[in-house]
Amino acid sequence: MAAVRAVPCDHSARNPVCRPAALDHAFTTLGQERVISLIAPANAPSIRVAERLGETLQGETQMSGRTFLIYAIDRQEALSRRNG
Repeated sequence: MAAVRAVPCDHSARNPVCRPAALDHAFTTLGQERVISLIAPANAPSIRVAERLGETLQGETQMSGRTFLIYAIDRQEALSRRNG
């Protein structure tokens, strides 16, 4: 497992360049098979970004007393979406 946050961009999850770059970095540079996003249920903009990137809702989890939605995409799905 790896956390991907350091990507060359303006550090905005809503930036259309940042999230795809983070996915690419996770799958190619880090060799990860799956990427997840933990998103607060009320964070509609981040949910839309995750869905645009092909991530799907996998469930929810509790961390530090807070609920987070788990969105995920695997390498094969990401590559097929990128290659059209």
